Amino acid sequence: MRTTFYADQPIAVEPHGSFSASSLSFLTTLGERLTGTSSDLREMSYLFERLSVIIRRFNSVLIHDSFVSAVEEPDL
Repeated sequence: MRTTFYADQPIAVEPHGSFSASSLSFLTTLGERLTGTSSDLREMSYLFERLSVIIRRFNSVLIHDSFVSAVEEPDL
């Protein structure tokens, strides 16, 4: 019988890209495990690159959604 353990880890990122200490520790451990599984030494870099892209996409959606169109607000 295999015991499975899950841990919830919120990942906090500051607006200029700095991670909280616990988030950085978690992501570093995750990157090391990915590297151990795939034997690709670049896995940790790939992980942080993917997170960077996700954060940029999310920020662009927030910026896009902050604009008000003339159709939605005819008084503008």
